[in-house]
Amino acid sequence: LGSLGDPGVVRAMALGDRKSFAEYVLKALRVPGTVVVRHPALVLLLLRLGELLLPLLARCRRYLAERKAIGVPGFLGTPDIDFDLIQGCLISAENLLNLGRIEKRTLFQISAKKVLGGNAHLMQVLRASAMQCHRNSHNCLVPRWIPAEERYHILQASLNAVSSLFGE
Repeated sequence: LGSLGDPGVVRAMALGDRKSFAEYVLKALRVPGTVVVRHPALVLLLLRLGELLLPLLARCRRYLAERKAIGVPGFLGTPDIDFDLIQGCLISAENLLNLGRIEKRTLFQISAKKVLGGNAHLMQVLRASAMQCHRNSHNCLVPRWIPAEERYHILQASLNAVSSLFGE
């Protein structure tokens, strides 16, 4: 078993010959205490690297778990559409010609069940229309895809939610 100072091992590391270096590491690990006795600095370096990487790995796992828990759209198999919230907003095309943008101001974000008064039929129609809208046009304006009768009731419920914001 050669040491890290042996020409063959140094050449393998310099040339990037991973197989030769991996073979050396495996040989060194087969004999207990060999690495620790012959290369204490290498062992300390690997331990320090482990100390630095473990908190980073734990933070990354926690971040991914938190994103999955809140259901970030399109993240790790979560749906692309959030059916629980209705967002009421004002859309203005005032700056479309001179600045080239449409401005959006969010007025409220309320649970769809609360806005629709718990009406299961309207919730189902809204969900189906949102899925159809997303599938066909990737357009966020869902009322276009809702049938006329249900559209009236959903928009009326949304209007009531907006008027309750300003009526307080």
